[in-house]
Amino acid sequence: MIRRIERHIAREVIKPVIGTLIVLVAVVVAYYAAEYLGQAAAEQLPARVVVMLTALRIGVFLDVILPAALFLGIVLGLGRLQSDYEITALAAAGGGRRHVIKALAIPALLVALAVLILAGWFRPYAYATLYDVESRLAVRVDLSRVEPGRFHVGDEEWMIFAEGRYGDMLRDVVVQQSTNGQAHLIRSRFLHQEADADDRYRLVFTGGVSSYRLGGEGANLEGRFSTLTVRFDPPLPPTRQEMRRALTGTELLASGGPVEMAEFQWRAVAPVSAILLALAGVGLSRINPRMGQSARILTASLVMVLYFAVLGVAVSWVESGQIPVALGIWPVPGGFLAVLAVRFWISQRGPGAPL
Repeated sequence: MIRRIERHIAREVIKPVIGTLIVLVAVVVAYYAAEYLGQAAAEQLPARVVVMLTALRIGVFLDVILPAALFLGIVLGLGRLQSDYEITALAAAGGGRRHVIKALAIPALLVALAVLILAGWFRPYAYATLYDVESRLAVRVDLSRVEPGRFHVGDEEWMIFAEGRYGDMLRDVVVQQSTNGQAHLIRSRFLHQEADADDRYRLVFTGGVSSYRLGGEGANLEGRFSTLTVRFDPPLPPTRQEMRRALTGTELLASGGPVEMAEFQWRAVAPVSAILLALAGVGLSRINPRMGQSARILTASLVMVLYFAVLGVAVSWVESGQIPVALGIWPVPGGFLAVLAVRFWISQRGPGAPL
């Protein structure tokens, strides 16, 4: 009998967990899809690149989204069971909090395992891929994206217009460059792009090249050339704080620096956070069946945001050396566990349902 009740509890909790997960993923998809679609419209990015970048961004957030969905889903699911007096019926049948936790143990452990895989293996792969793709997209001017007859904005400094194409070259080109508050205009018959072995590239203007300086008095001719070459430095590599996310666990441990160890500890704490938030969901789901559970949902949301905010601050402090690496961010989940233990002890002593 109790086993059937436990399976029923698990089913009723999994439903809101899945619903919450879909909502949270949809929020992330909407944010990054809008960002990348805007970039695609401006730079003619292929649809597959937009989909890939959005999918990778979702993946790197799943080690937070999954525990959050589990936490809020447990609060919602158990709250509904209490509103329908099903938890009271469980107590009458001899069940208690132990049976509720037992019913939720397998879903919580599965989420923790998924978070471990995502944080430990998928996260570095996703960030390495993201940095590689975004560095290639960060090329300030890419003539392959220029569509003849339309203005193309390479970045905040470059705008290109071409009448047409001639092989790999743009034909009848007008280019405006703005640097250090000074605008220049270059006209030429042809324009093509060349790359060096060290990732430096250059724009080569050929055929009746004219360079003008733009100012309040109009366009002033600076010179005429048969060929004009503009060289670019390669895109800046990711910073150390960014690159740490793309390192494997072995590489993080081998480095041993505070920045790398903070990232390693974040990955190690992620599955632990899933278990702790599942227990917190049980503790916060206790409501008065005659009253709504809106207050509990708001409280649960605040607790979740506060937990991850404090965890993020702890990571920053480890990176900056304000917290010793040996201590790390472990006091955050440790303190959270202590608060949960006190909360369970207090609620167990009071009257009411077994939550």
